[in-house]
Amino acid sequence: MADAAAILRRHDRMKAQRQESVETTWRDCFDYTFPIRGSGLHGSKDTADSGQSKQAELLDNTAGDSCQILSANIMAGLTPANSLWFALDSGNETDEERRWLDDAAKLVWENIHMSNFDAEAFECCLDMTPAGQFALYIDEDRDRGGYAFQQWTLSTVYVSSTRADGRIDIVHREYQLTAEQAVSEFGEANVPERVRKCVADGKPDEEFTFVHAIYPRETGGRDGRMARAMPVASCHIEVQSRMEVRESGYHEMPVVVPRWTRAPGSHYGIGPMYIALPTARELNYMHGLAKSAGDIAVTLYASKAPLTCA
Repeated sequence: MADAAAILRRHDRMKAQRQESVETTWRDCFDYTFPIRGSGLHGSKDTADSGQSKQAELLDNTAGDSCQILSANIMAGLTPANSLWFALDSGNETDEERRWLDDAAKLVWENIHMSNFDAEAFECCLDMTPAGQFALYIDEDRDRGGYAFQQWTLSTVYVSSTRADGRIDIVHREYQLTAEQAVSEFGEANVPERVRKCVADGKPDEEFTFVHAIYPRETGGRDGRMARAMPVASCHIEVQSRMEVRESGYHEMPVVVPRWTRAPGSHYGIGPMYIALPTARELNYMHGLAKSAGDIAVTLYASKAPLTCA
C-alpha cells in the first residue's frame, strides 16, 4: 500500500518547485496569447466569463494568432490525419515480416485517429506554443475499445524525475471531483467518510481535491501482471483526509510530457512565446498609445478645437 502522507509531502515540494521556476513566465505567456488557458497558475482560477476582462486587455492579438498557426502547423506536420506518420521496424525482418509490420502500423494509426486524439493533441499544442510543455494522458477506452487520450490542464500537472539524466518519470495531477463523482469513480467503500456523508446529506455537488500520483515503483518488475506489481505505480489520494482511494499501476509511463526547451535547473519547459513575449508586450503597449491618441483627437474634434499636424 502506498504511503499517502509521503506522496503528499512530495506533491507540496513539486508545487513549490514549479512556482519558483516557471509559473510567472507561463502566466505572462498565456496572458498575451490565451488568458483562459493560464487558469489555475498562481492559484487564480478563471472561467470563460471571468476571463473576459483579461482577454479584453489584449489590444493586439498577433501573439495569439501566431500561436494558433504554429499549433496547427505542428499538428499537420508531425501527426497528420491523412497520412501514415510512423512505421514499425524490428531491425532484421523478412519481406513477409515487413508486410505484417506495415499492416500493424497502419492499424495502430487508424485506431489513433479514430479516437479523440486529433482534438486532444491540438489542445496540447495550444499549451506547447505559449508554455513550452503539455501533458497528454494515454489510456484505453474501456467501454468501446481502442485508445483514449486526455489533455491534462497544465496548471494541474507537476513533474519531477528520479533519474540522473532528468527524464520525467514522476507526474502528479491535482484535480477536483464532486462527492457524487468520487463515489461513482472509486466506490463508496473506498472514499473518506466525509465524502459519503455529503452524498447521504443531499450535498452531492460538494467538491473535494484529489492527487493522482504516477511514479516508478521500487519493487515493480517488468513482468508484473497484477496492477500493484507493475513497474509504474498509480495512486489516487483525497488530499484533506490524506487517504488513498485507489492504487494500481502501468507497464510504462502513461503520460507524455514533452518540453520545447528545458528551463535551466528545472524539470519544466519554456516555449517559443518566451522569445516573443517582449514584442507582444510592446505591440500591446503601442496599440494602447494609438487608442489614447484617438481619444484625444475625438475630444478635440468634439470641442471644435483646431487640429494641427506636425
